[in-house]
Amino acid sequence: MKYILIVQVCSVLYGYCYPPLSDRVLFDSWSSCVVAGSEKVIRLVNKDVDVWETEKLMVKYWCDEQKPKDNTNESPT
Repeated sequence: MKYILIVQVCSVLYGYCYPPLSDRVLFDSWSSCVVAGSEKVIRLVNKDVDVWETEKLMVKYWCDEQKPKDNTNESPT
């Protein structure tokens, strides 16, 4: 099974979340996706700590299971 990382930034101060985003990278395991999510959060915060502090931003992330695509050339009926 493959997994894709989805990240969502929210402001605790304003009670608003931006739409979830993904860079569409597939991970071979759940744990590698979770580790990548943790590393991404750290990179995002370190880009502009002051904005994170003043806006009281937080990050939600999750790993979504990706089902293999059907490789048949049949059209649905």
